[in-house]
Amino acid sequence: MEALATTHFDLNDDFKASNPTVDQIGVNMKLFESSDLKGVEVRYPDGMNWSGKGPFSYRRSAMVIEETNPW
Repeated sequence: MEALATTHFDLNDDFKASNPTVDQIGVNMKLFESSDLKGVEVRYPDGMNWSGKGPFSYRRSAMVIEETNPW
């Protein structure tokens, strides 16, 4: 059996057309070593409750990966 995991996402064309100033992608950070991620800000978008139009909310506050706050 093959294991499946989300590796990344890109915004769809409709969202990009409606929000031309937004330039982002999402990456599954669990695919990286913690030591390679120091200083990276992590955000938690609430995709489950997002309609697909307009801005989305976040499930919790952003964090920065560091030695005192590891991933």
